Amino acid sequence: SSHFISLGRRPVADAARPIASARAVAGIMGRRAPSLGWRPASGLWRRLGLASALFAARRCAGRAIVGGSAFAGAEVDTATCSEEAVRAALAAGDVSLARSKLAAYRGSPKPVRDCAARIWQAGVTELIARDVDAGAASAAGSEVLAARGLSSCAAKAADGSWLDIPRVQEVLVCPHFGDRVVVLEQDGFLRAFDMSTVLWPAGFLLASWVVQQCGSLGSANVLELGAGVGAPSIVAAECGAWRVLATDKDEHAVVNVRANARANGVNVSARVMDWNNDSHVAEVVALGPFDLVLGAGIGPQRWAPRLFPLLARLLRPGTGRAALAQGAGELEEQLPAPGGLDPSGSLRLLRVVSGDDFGLQTRWGASSEFEVVELVHAGAAENEL
Repeated sequence: SSHFISLGRRPVADAARPIASARAVAGIMGRRAPSLGWRPASGLWRRLGLASALFAARRCAGRAIVGGSAFAGAEVDTATCSEEAVRAALAAGDVSLARSKLAAYRGSPKPVRDCAARIWQAGVTELIARDVDAGAASAAGSEVLAARGLSSCAAKAADGSWLDIPRVQEVLVCPHFGDRVVVLEQDGFLRAFDMSTVLWPAGFLLASWVVQQCGSLGSANVLELGAGVGAPSIVAAECGAWRVLATDKDEHAVVNVRANARANGVNVSARVMDWNNDSHVAEVVALGPFDLVLGAGIGPQRWAPRLFPLLARLLRPGTGRAALAQGAGELEEQLPAPGGLDPSGSLRLLRVVSGDDFGLQTRWGASSEFEVVELVHAGAAENEL
């Protein structure tokens, strides 16, 4: 099909790029919401967007549309998604190779995409069950990037392409931070609309913040909470941090962090950590103290009474810092004025940095909907950092 739907800023091939859910289409017609990805637009535009999507999808129903995918012109057998090479790669722990082969189905009809997703999910689940180090069998670099090329996955503040994040159906996104480029493989359509296996705007912002801290990370012990695909952790490692540990309660996220660390040629450890699990917390605390604790889109306002004491346990006494990226104002009620102590008395607020400082304005040039809250272990003066 040659029909395109204009949803927001980008043309989207009608059945090749997912109109995967009413929520996604309505969101693209609307405005990003902090940590949740999208906020619905007005009822009129949402209805118009859904009507256009359904009309175009109907016109292309049943066709094998490959030209509209990122793998334009790829030869794909739309009758089956059975891939012995994929299964073999997953069995060996080479998730990048497996993902690159399954990515060719990105523009296929939904039954074929669903088949590819089942192969991926079953293979990764088996990896986790066997405790195979994802990426250990991979060659350096990203197999998906080799198939696609860098230009097709770019996400930049300068040209507004970051606004397409989260690219919930794409298996590759490449954030640019000035001259620095991070290659991130993600599950995309292989695990549709899974929050922990794609890059979200808060993660893009926090990675941008870490880039600004590069000069101070040379001997730092860094921890990331809710790492997802690992963008901030990978940037910290590229900046020369002494040790970087990425954690997430989702085992599938840990698989992606390990694979992405290898794809970018950096050393990042990754493990499962549920901050509501006392034994998990104790194990990670034992690996500290940490000079920097990162968290992007972790909904801190929902667990602030537990979050602040946890950060105090994790941070190096007196000098350890925490940086939390989330929607603007989400922590406003729990935070003191700059220089003041949090409700637990263990952390001091240094500053709140707007996404505007990183060029992350909204689609219409309005103020950024995201921010980074910087905290320091109580007792540290700002001029000590």
